[in-house]
Amino acid sequence: MSSGHFITQFGRRIEFVRGYLEFIDRTMGIRRSAEPDHVLSSQNQVGGHGNLDFQAVRERTQGANRTRRLSLHGFGTRLSRFHTFYQMLRDTDIKLPFGRHLDIGCGFGLQPRLIRAFGVAENTTGIDIIERASGIDERHLGRQYRMLKWLRPLENWQERIDAKPAAQRGKYEHLIREKVPGPRLIGKRQGIFLDRDIYRHKVVAPFKLDRIIQGNVFELDEKFDLVTSFTSFEWFDTRDILAKAALLLNEGGILYIWTSNWWTETNVAGLVGHFPFAAQRLTREDYFRYLDQHMPESAEALKATYGFFTPTHPTLADWIEAAYRAGFVPLGHRSYIQPQPFTLKWGVHALAHALHNPPVLAEVLEDIHQFRPDVRLEHLMPYTYGMLFQKVDPARRMNAETLSRATAEVDIHYRPTGVAGRLMKRLARNVLLGGR
Repeated sequence: MSSGHFITQFGRRIEFVRGYLEFIDRTMGIRRSAEPDHVLSSQNQVGGHGNLDFQAVRERTQGANRTRRLSLHGFGTRLSRFHTFYQMLRDTDIKLPFGRHLDIGCGFGLQPRLIRAFGVAENTTGIDIIERASGIDERHLGRQYRMLKWLRPLENWQERIDAKPAAQRGKYEHLIREKVPGPRLIGKRQGIFLDRDIYRHKVVAPFKLDRIIQGNVFELDEKFDLVTSFTSFEWFDTRDILAKAALLLNEGGILYIWTSNWWTETNVAGLVGHFPFAAQRLTREDYFRYLDQHMPESAEALKATYGFFTPTHPTLADWIEAAYRAGFVPLGHRSYIQPQPFTLKWGVHALAHALHNPPVLAEVLEDIHQFRPDVRLEHLMPYTYGMLFQKVDPARRMNAETLSRATAEVDIHYRPTGVAGRLMKRLARNVLLGGR
């Protein structure tokens, strides 16, 4: 069992938690080596997108687009993320479909294919520095969606199993809970609560991408009506990528971002330590010093991963402020807190500390406030954020014409004329409003 402590540059003493790192290693695991593709393709690692060696990336990643089929669980994960976006769209008065759509950091390109197939956009383009999207077997995607709908009757069974304490689940119950890829349960484990409409999407077009681009999004000079990013914006400089998204969108266009939260306990970067929130509560210099002193076998791998994440480490408020400065207004945002305190994939979640050791959150905030006084408790809890923005003309001003149009839209008063009209109004008032 590990024991000891670390002194920060601010003179604060952080005690190691006995068994903490060992638990992390048994569950999510600890990086022992950096992923070459991530180091090679990270603009944050090299000080900006202008310093990336795209030719080296292409040579290093040749063959990444080999033909493959995602597992049904992988398809269900992407479907749950798509439906999260769709639910946010549905809560606005945005009219569908969009014309041209761009997905930045498209990876395998599942979400943009779903956006096209389910009629959200008529034309979709995916762009990524590493080209993996063309290798997906598109003919198989429709069968996977139908199979998920066939498995839907198992969902209620999964929910009953999920409600049981882990110690009371039988072997087959554990198998059904973990291996049957119900998209609503997949979403629930990430704090995303999806309605049953996820099974009611109508397929109106093939599951295909109209175009796949391997290259630098900052060199793309086109216009789109919808731009999306599913877990890629955290790998760009926040202000740079938002400014570029604004240039890519037509006025009135929509931007959707689904991004990992830096400030939570075990975010997508997988940075860990002998105590809670190790990477978050230390400055970069302190965390690197801690790694050299106490985790030398993983130090280089974790340092490389640390540099992959956007260096501004934005909170939700920072994202909204940066988007506003780039020419966007927020239409909606969601914070997703993982509901399970502990999981095999991600070890210890922020909720575990809130439930089992509440004082540690105050200690973490005190450490963070030494260098980031704007961070609050609400920023430590979510695992991910979903944000929906609209591009606006900053020169636009409200005037009499704007208010006149608005009056026509909101004026729903019925002013009947004639005897028949007044009788209908009286009848409606008596029947529908009880005579009031």
